[in-house]
Amino acid sequence: MLGNQWLDVSNFIGLLGLIQFLRILVCYFASEVYRSKGNPKISFFIQLMYIVFLAPAIYFSARNGFESLCKVRIISYLFFTSIHLFV
Repeated sequence: MLGNQWLDVSNFIGLLGLIQFLRILVCYFASEVYRSKGNPKISFFIQLMYIVFLAPAIYFSARNGFESLCKVRIISYLFFTSIHLFV
């Protein structure tokens, strides 16, 4: 779809689609449940934990190259989803 120059990104795009499916299925619905129960602070604190994990992870992985950045981004989505599943 994107041409030969984008072959390195093709695996990342496929994994990103799979992870986004899981994220929509778990995280978005969980956030709505927190709000409907009158506890929007839970969603806020989960997102805060995610940002605290994500910011340094992206910074350090970007210094190691694009492949490292892609792997860390996928792992961060899984981390965010696992937090929602735990809560």
